[in-house]
Amino acid sequence: MYSIIFLSALIILLLIILFKQLKITKNAVITTLLSLIILYFIITPQSCMKYAIEGAKLFLSAIFPTIFPFMVICNILIAYGGIEIYSKILGPVLCRPLGISKNSTFAIVASVFCGYPIGAKYSSELYEKGYIDKDEFQRLLNIASNSGPIFTIGALGATMLGNKYLGMIIMLSCYVSAFIIGVLTRKEILDKSQVPNTDDNKYRTFGNILKDAVTDGITGILLIGGYVIIFSIIMSIIKYNVLTNMIVSNLSVHFKNTENIYGTIIGMLDLTNGCNIISASTMSLPIKVCIISFLCSFGSLSVVAQVNAFLYKYNINLKKYIILKLLQGVLAAIISLTLFLILPIKAATFSSSSYIITYISMETIAFILIAALVIIYNLFHVS
Repeated sequence: MYSIIFLSALIILLLIILFKQLKITKNAVITTLLSLIILYFIITPQSCMKYAIEGAKLFLSAIFPTIFPFMVICNILIAYGGIEIYSKILGPVLCRPLGISKNSTFAIVASVFCGYPIGAKYSSELYEKGYIDKDEFQRLLNIASNSGPIFTIGALGATMLGNKYLGMIIMLSCYVSAFIIGVLTRKEILDKSQVPNTDDNKYRTFGNILKDAVTDGITGILLIGGYVIIFSIIMSIIKYNVLTNMIVSNLSVHFKNTENIYGTIIGMLDLTNGCNIISASTMSLPIKVCIISFLCSFGSLSVVAQVNAFLYKYNINLKKYIILKLLQGVLAAIISLTLFLILPIKAATFSSSSYIITYISMETIAFILIAALVIIYNLFHVS
């Protein structure tokens, strides 16, 4: 096993040296990788079609029915002044502690109810329409980008983990960690955002507003669907190939909880696949909840790609967004573990061994939390 690891490391090192010596550019590397993927499509067309269809089925059965109607309704709400109304009613409660203007309320509410990537879509709408400035837009993205209750309570809690209360713990940890990130990155409220002139909507009929809402909803949902299908194919390539199977098999010989590593890595690429692997594993229940909370708060690269689809034209610092999402994931893991231990959960649902937390100590948790807070502080308060 060690010989395989050594050989793999040696090959990677030699490739890096080769790239530097030949002055191979990033574009050349990406072109090579994409060419290999195309070659894989040609060699195994049935497999690629199978997983593309599975991605399409997931999109049509779970994502389209929940997100598309919500997007249409939100678009109609915006046309009828919903942003201003929500800002007046909920703004003082939601936005003041976070140091953002009341105009950001609508994006936060949309994210809480519907999850990824709706918060990013309506954050970009607020910025585009002039309700918030760019600095607030950047901060709002991390506050208003979270997993929704349908996924956390329904798909994760009730279906994958077999208990909706665990889904509630995961959902609560995501929201609390997002709130903490918002407070830690808080800036002075200048209330400099303006309310744009919406008088143009007075001259639009309901039919025109509905048509525009549906058109915008179709465009957004098809964009999300495209990413779901593409990542389904990519995940099939990663999960079902000889190299991955060989690495997992060799790791399982020397490590007891290989599924922890495998599920977390897969989950950072695709949220649903990773959570499914973690929930079906044999690890203790607190560890499952902890890892899944981390993945839900981070969102996975698939979710980041969906979020970026709404942000690309605004020159937003995506690196900062990803760093803060990783830090939010760490906070969510700690919060979910704490909630799991202090909240009363029906003992009949779990075996007593589920409460044994392996390889985690309170000192480790405290160290991770302090390190995360220091990184966040330095990231935003060092000039």
